[in-house]
Parts: sequence; structure tokens; C-alpha cells
Amino acid sequence: MIIGPFTTELSRLLEHEEHGLLVMGTTGEGRAEQVYLGSYAAYAINDLLIPTLLIPEKAAVRPIKQLVYATTMEQEDRNIIQAVVALAYLMQAMIRVVLISSSESTAETERYQ
Repeated sequence: MIIGPFTTELSRLLEHEEHGLLVMGTTGEGRAEQVYLGSYAAYAINDLLIPTLLIPEKAAVRPIKQLVYATTMEQEDRNIIQAVVALAYLMQAMIRVVLISSSESTAETERYQ
């Protein structure tokens, strides 16, 4: 167990040890939570260079059968996609890829199916 200021100790831990994924719970209720995740969660997703999975406090715990990966299919996504495939393999889950496009044309989306 590590005791100390959240941002300081988490940053220190991630610098000195190799981790593939940070999993954090979120708390809070109502519309404010939807707009603002909280300072700890916001710090993790904005300032740490590690994939971060946020789990809402009231999320049901059940086996993961499918992962959804939303992407714009940029070159930088290749490493992330490899990590998602590895995670899906470990969980024996399927992957559904959602292509995010600024275009409203269905022709562009159909090209990737």
C-alpha cells in the first residue's frame, strides 16, 4: 500500500514500474458527474501516459464478453489496437470497432466495414 498525495504517488509509481493499464473507480451522482469526472479521474486521463479504464461506482460486475473500441483510425492507433486485441484475447471477448468520422457520408463508413 502506498500512502501520500494521489497525483504525486501515482506518478511516482508509474515512473518506476511498468504497468499496462490503470483502473480507477469513479464516484458521485447526477449531471455534475457526467460533465466533470472528478479531479483524480481527470488527472489520470489527461496527464498520465497510460491507458486508463474508469469504472462508475454503480457499474454492475459481470463477465466482459465484448469490448468496444472507438477510433478515428489514425496511424497512432496501431499500438492501442494491439493492446485492445491482447486484452480481448485474455478475456476471451469479442471486439467491436466504432469508426469515428467527421463526415456524415455513409460511403466513407461503408468502406471500412
